[in-house]
Amino acid sequence: MLVRLDTSRGFTSIELLVALSMSIIVLAAIVSSLFSQQKVHMTQERLIEMQQDLRSAVYLFGADVKMAGYDPTGGANATFLIRPKSSFKLIAMAMAILPIRVHRSPLTPWR
Repeated sequence: MLVRLDTSRGFTSIELLVALSMSIIVLAAIVSSLFSQQKVHMTQERLIEMQQDLRSAVYLFGADVKMAGYDPTGGANATFLIRPKSSFKLIAMAMAILPIRVHRSPLTPWR
């Protein structure tokens, strides 16, 4: 009498196919997450660069404004121009006549 012992060990092709497809799904999710994180990182880098450029431009502009009218030798004959008082009256009358609407954000206070 022959006794057949089932000693074969291993995975069936269906089990391998299911494991492979699950691995592909997990790998696709990881790659998708990596690409989205890289896109966010690049956007943040561009935003930081723009803020640094703006900060340096404001600093340079402020330094130029502080130096406006500075003439250490007096050779430039630089003076300040003064507007006559009558032009202020014209501006006040024009502002009273023209309907100017000022829109402000509810988050920013009046200054």
